[in-house]
Amino acid sequence: MSFGDSVQLWLLKTNASGDTLWAKTFGGVGRDYGTSVQQTIDGGYIIAGFTTSFGNGYQVYLLKSDANGNVGAEDNTYPRSSPYASRLTVSPNPFVTFATVSGHSSERFALYDVSGRLVGTFKGDRIGEGLAPGVYFIQAMERKDGLARIVKIR
Repeated sequence: MSFGDSVQLWLLKTNASGDTLWAKTFGGVGRDYGTSVQQTIDGGYIIAGFTTSFGNGYQVYLLKSDANGNVGAEDNTYPRSSPYASRLTVSPNPFVTFATVSGHSSERFALYDVSGRLVGTFKGDRIGEGLAPGVYFIQAMERKDGLARIVKIR
């Protein structure tokens, strides 16, 4: 959704008939894009994308909303080299035993906890195996083009 020179991330919820139940916009004065949205177990939504509104250049933009689209957490602190750098698709997310990075099973990934501490390194086909439940960030070790957030549940 555009507002003057600004492009905002737009989250829209409809009913089965396509009628709008609510609409929310997120972002700042720059360009804010959503590239992936998933409904969470609590009925809310997690949105991943990119922003130029907070800091220099493109950065990863993560939002978690409640079931009504109200934001409970935003994270835009992880820089990316460009909005077109490769995107990491992690599945399943959230995971119970381990997660896999689609198309990158032989690559190695660094895994960080929410405080930014390196937890360990994992191959792309067995990320997070043996970890306690929590929120983690992964980054490809061979390239520094961004992070993906993954969640481990019981």
